Amino acid sequence: MLSKHIDASKGVISAGVGWDVSKSRSITVSGSKEVPRGKHGTLTAFVKYSGKKFDVQAMLVPRGDKWISQRNKTAYKPIGVCFKYSER
Repeated sequence: MLSKHIDASKGVISAGVGWDVSKSRSITVSGSKEVPRGKHGTLTAFVKYSGKKFDVQAMLVPRGDKWISQRNKTAYKPIGVCFKYSER
């Protein structure tokens, strides 16, 4: 098995995928659900993501004569929240 670590700056990746990959994001959601008497309700939240694939290419330093790459990397951006309600 062969592997290679490639350092790519957050700025380069951000430019390639179209958003700031180092930026923190938060979302606030509120609401209510009426639960019948004698029942127990559970509301579970899940983050919904949008992903964008990218490739990284870098020149070996100090040689400068050989390119290495990593393909099909993915950066994920949170775009919303999904909820699942269950009742017992």
